[in-house]
Amino acid sequence: MKKTILATITIIILLLAGCTQMPQGKVIQEKEITIGFIGPLTGDVAFLGDAAKKGIQLAADEINLEGGINGKKVKIIYEDDQLNDQLTHTAYQKLANIDNVNAILTVSYGGIFTISEQAEQDKIPIIDTIDTSEELANAGDYVFAVGIYDEGIGYTIADFTKQELKEEKVAVLYYQSEPFVVLVKDSFKEKYETLGGEVIIEEGYVAGHKDFRTSILKAKQANVDTIIILGYDETANALRQAKEIDSEMTFIGMDTFSSEVFLEVAGDAAEDAYFTFWEAPDEQEYSDFIVRFKNKYGEKPSQPLFTSTSYDSMKLLAKAMEQGEKGEALQQALYNTKNFDGLSGSLTMSSDGIVRSIQEIIFQIKGDSFVKI
Repeated sequence: MKKTILATITIIILLLAGCTQMPQGKVIQEKEITIGFIGPLTGDVAFLGDAAKKGIQLAADEINLEGGINGKKVKIIYEDDQLNDQLTHTAYQKLANIDNVNAILTVSYGGIFTISEQAEQDKIPIIDTIDTSEELANAGDYVFAVGIYDEGIGYTIADFTKQELKEEKVAVLYYQSEPFVVLVKDSFKEKYETLGGEVIIEEGYVAGHKDFRTSILKAKQANVDTIIILGYDETANALRQAKEIDSEMTFIGMDTFSSEVFLEVAGDAAEDAYFTFWEAPDEQEYSDFIVRFKNKYGEKPSQPLFTSTSYDSMKLLAKAMEQGEKGEALQQALYNTKNFDGLSGSLTMSSDGIVRSIQEIIFQIKGDSFVKI
């Protein structure tokens, strides 16, 4: 009796296994392409992950409406790493070994370096959707980057500060817990000092820091009236506190000054502050994108640059997947990307795996508007 039951079970298993093949013996192709995302969806910089996620998902929805990739629907699995390198590694293990993703999109700059070697062994392409840098260019053959050229942010601020504002000395405050911010700080300092400027005060701060009064007073006592502040929404506190203590400082930051949270916290203290920002090359295309975004989410992007480059990253990845859906074939298709027409501009992948064409320029906050300088 037991042998009969065992034989029956074996036959059923074999029949089920056979159902995965066509009569000619060809395996039925998967009907879905799975892509992973790793980024901060909770915590102090959750806005970063949220901005990217919304751009990626909108792109994926549009791709699926148009028939998917090679006839297959796209599915995105989102993992929260709170911008913590250890959590980035844990998220990668899940996506690679349990979810079997074809590729991973991420905004966790520092975390990339903790998973790049394993990704190369697994042949899983990783795409940073908001940054590009020389560090990322050297991070491995399966690491790609589509966002803003990070060194360029520092260079732009340095040129403007020294050559346009004619400032001979500055103070620099920066969020030292995030490698991307440190990279921008270092590139600014290198270029500024090359131009003959002097960094009088250089202070890093960590997550949760909100009181910048001591640093502001220190700069004032050193007769420094320009502060380069590089970080996220917490930098708004510095502008507000400077105004509260009647310190007429000139503040220069980066694209995070465009955040709705930053502007709300800083209030009228943000008036006249300078920052690097991006301008869409095709206003009509970008306006159409905003309409589609509002139809899906009921609001405008809170971080338009990060949302746009993440949207572009998903679209660029999908285009590459038409030539190769995974592994070495996908890797080569990404390297071969030339003149891809994105929201953020014409995107060409350099031979080292990063896009260098997206640059930022200086804007100034005037009332409710950002004015290009």
